[in-house]
Amino acid sequence: MAESFRGLKIWQISEDLVIEIYRLTKKFPGDEVFSLTNQLRRAAISVPANIAESSGRWGEKDKIQFLMIARGSITEIRSHISIAKRLHYINDSEYTKIDSSYEQLTKSLNAFIRTIRPTN
Repeated sequence: MAESFRGLKIWQISEDLVIEIYRLTKKFPGDEVFSLTNQLRRAAISVPANIAESSGRWGEKDKIQFLMIARGSITEIRSHISIAKRLHYINDSEYTKIDSSYEQLTKSLNAFIRTIRPTN
């Protein structure tokens, strides 16, 4: 396992995706600042934050709990970007790129969870 959360590839990817979400949401209408923009940014920030927090936990169950929260935030993001696409805040290409990135991150996160989960 990585010495620090910063060494985790899933954390690095999730941090890069936060930057992408901020870039995308800068184009959202001003009246969305306290609704969809805020919700999307908070969910995006939650992913690397929970991955980092999991690395600071001692037991497997605690680690997995925070990774599952990160996974839930990814699902929330994917829902929000779908709504943003339907509202024409992002175009089809932007949607496809970011949604695919989060889908791949989910798969990587699932694989990481499997390496931690105790085998019975």
